[in-house]
Amino acid sequence: MRAHPGLFAPAAFTPAARGHHGHERKRHPHQLPLRSVLPSAPDMDLRANAARNWSRLDAVPGPDNRLGDQARVTANIGIDARIGAQYTLGMNLNLQYGGATQMSRYLRSDTGPVRVLDVVGVWKAGANTQLRLSVANALHRDRRSGSAYADADGSNTRAGRASTAAVVRMVLETSL
Repeated sequence: MRAHPGLFAPAAFTPAARGHHGHERKRHPHQLPLRSVLPSAPDMDLRANAARNWSRLDAVPGPDNRLGDQARVTANIGIDARIGAQYTLGMNLNLQYGGATQMSRYLRSDTGPVRVLDVVGVWKAGANTQLRLSVANALHRDRRSGSAYADADGSNTRAGRASTAAVVRMVLETSL
């Protein structure tokens, strides 16, 4: 851990990863046109992937001594449905779980779960023109985090909540 002079505080601490560390990631992506399994099903593609990350820092006492800000588990689930030749609807749900991390001997952080839902609709108005309506972060869930610093001189605990917003976008796309 290195100390840096802070603007409003005597010192701000930044964790420094020193020494050896190990990292492993397992990822499992899948995409499936539904009609390849059920010929009479709607014209729809299903997507899913999941990843699990493991890491360990030898220089930091455990438990949870892993790389900071690394999501332990991530998953995506998506659907794209074509309705006739003119319309497409889609959605994607992204889930992330970080959990507790021992950043150093004295500093511990915790990140709450993240859930992001994106939705899109496309209308093909002609051979070269389409109108796309999308909603990003439709759930607009707050993101929560916290940290705790404790040593022989005392302790400090912080909790935070960052508000998010949904973004609606309408785009007219045309090729020249």
